[in-house]
Amino acid sequence: MKLRNKVISLVGISALVLPLAACNGNGVAGGTNSEPGTAGNGAASSGETANSNANAVANASPLQAILNQVWGTDVSLEEQQRRLEEQALQKEELIAKCMNEAGFEYIPNPNTAGHVTAAGDSPWRPDDRDWVTQYGYGLTVSPFGETTTYPEDGSSDTWFDPNSEFVNSLSDSEREAYYEALSGPPFDFGSVDVMTDEIWAQINENSGCAGWARQQVDANSPSSIMASDEFLPIRNAIDEFQSNLENRPEFAELDHKWAECMADAGHPGLNRNWDARGQISTELESIWANIGANWDWDQGAPTPANYPALAEIANREVETALTDLGCRESVHLRSRQAELTYAAEQQFVADHRAELAALLSAIEQRG
Repeated sequence: MKLRNKVISLVGISALVLPLAACNGNGVAGGTNSEPGTAGNGAASSGETANSNANAVANASPLQAILNQVWGTDVSLEEQQRRLEEQALQKEELIAKCMNEAGFEYIPNPNTAGHVTAAGDSPWRPDDRDWVTQYGYGLTVSPFGETTTYPEDGSSDTWFDPNSEFVNSLSDSEREAYYEALSGPPFDFGSVDVMTDEIWAQINENSGCAGWARQQVDANSPSSIMASDEFLPIRNAIDEFQSNLENRPEFAELDHKWAECMADAGHPGLNRNWDARGQISTELESIWANIGANWDWDQGAPTPANYPALAEIANREVETALTDLGCRESVHLRSRQAELTYAAEQQFVADHRAELAALLSAIEQRG
């Protein structure tokens, strides 16, 4: 007997693949006094020019360079794809073994790996004027278009499950038994007010053959290493650093210049560079909430072409986004953010050099 695999495990792969920054002997990236254009404490040296700043931020920032090594995104897209497919096949073979031991047949599904793509392949380009002119922030009209459907006929570029035909032939009770063997008993998320780590652990422990296979393959993965108690301090330090980065005074000053530009252009009352997008998002949520049951869904989904409120906000979204883009460009917001981030990350790496070196060493040892 065979069963469709309802659980698709995806490996966390960063879509942004950047070249590595300069590394010292222990593999931890970061500036030293001997490196041109940088200072040992992470601040720009007095002799640094605008060109050297631009060259610095064009490379992977110090912390991102290390995280690329941790998550395996410091290799080619082809190698990342190979690793992703290898892990997916390992999981599928383990699922089949587990299902067989439970008395069920299961055909490993080779289509669960997903695809690694470069950042440049994304249709999301909010700093491109032509793109903004067409989509604004990409809220009302999505650059991703309609949701793609994947027929299960095994044809090229489609997601095909070799177990689906048999699953569809099962009775309700048989199908329920197979799904429980595969994915564990159903969990009532509606009965939980707050999802705690303990509840997630309970779900993972009762996630059937798919969960067991995932745990086996992920046992030596970077995510497993990062989740260990040994590296909890550096993981928390990274989380805190990244969460609070844009709350630093130098970022607030940059946002203030952007907000002044937006106010002069007729958009007052904004504070941070994401506030303009946030206003449109809030209004759009209100529109969709009011559509609800009042819309005749037989005629398709509401769009700016057939729903006046969406047309109005779509036009306003584009106008706001173009003004936003112009103000970002006038204060050099993106490049200055990149420079500030680079300097802050350089200091973070210097402050946590030993912990980061130990993390990279553990990743390398587990291979």
